[in-house]
Amino acid sequence: MILDGIIGVSTILLISQLVVAIFSNFLTAIVGAMLLPSSIELGKAVLKLRGKNEVITAAVTTIASILTNLGVGFFTGILLYYVLTRVAPALQS
Repeated sequence: MILDGIIGVSTILLISQLVVAIFSNFLTAIVGAMLLPSSIELGKAVLKLRGKNEVITAAVTTIASILTNLGVGFFTGILLYYVLTRVAPALQS
């Protein structure tokens, strides 16, 4: 996944107009097939979550990503995890 991301970002930075033209011609099924291995790996990682804070963060991040977009979901997850691990324990003390 990391290598795929690095290749994608570097390609977009170097030849963005050509990449837009190429990707606009991809069928949705092809893009879905390209994302399937990443989805499986992320699903395996979610199954390994054990702590209550981790499970809550993963669930809220998923819901926020589905309802809005990936960027909002990402920052929601970061903020929620920070609140659950740093702010909430400090308030209980």
